[in-house]
Amino acid sequence: MVLKVDVPPHLVGGDVDSGYGPVADAFRRNFADRGEIGAACAVYRDGVKVVDLWGGYSDGRRRLPWQPDTLVTVASTTKGVASLAIAVAHSRGLLDYDERVASYWPAFAQNGKAGVTVRQLLSHQAGLAVIDRPLSLEDLADLDLVAGCSRSRRLDGSPARGTATTGSPSAGTRVSCCAGWIRRGERSGGSSPRRSPRR
Repeated sequence: MVLKVDVPPHLVGGDVDSGYGPVADAFRRNFADRGEIGAACAVYRDGVKVVDLWGGYSDGRRRLPWQPDTLVTVASTTKGVASLAIAVAHSRGLLDYDERVASYWPAFAQNGKAGVTVRQLLSHQAGLAVIDRPLSLEDLADLDLVAGCSRSRRLDGSPARGTATTGSPSAGTRVSCCAGWIRRGERSGGSSPRRSPRR
């Protein structure tokens, strides 16, 4: 059964800069015409926030109003953010796509993963199609736990050369590795990632 909730216009708030009125109009229409229960939209242009809208309910069943600082899980949108972070790191010379992941994160090398390159990992050619244990939302919020899942993961096969691994590619491997080796700071014992090797 799909939850249907009417959102009164007074529960849509926020502001937009001059010229962004159509964004606010479209945002309001999502509630009035498309059955949106709760949402937020922020747009920055040249580092300046030009759209800051929120509305509806963060919990439609309990009728908890969406607030300007309501936090939400964004799931698959992290793939784009992680990809951009990696591309920026590469453009700044902080990582090399053809370098072994273990050069950045020595503990990743365990269980046959010593030769896996950053390129193989990001293109789902590393033989790591999925994280092989169930993860709750609480688990996903624990970056050390998620990074540990990739660190201890065994290869599904040998890393591919130019072809994708079989099975469904998982953003989980990409995100957990980002959590593991893009994060700053080293911890004792070499279990966390290194900042970046220099050639």
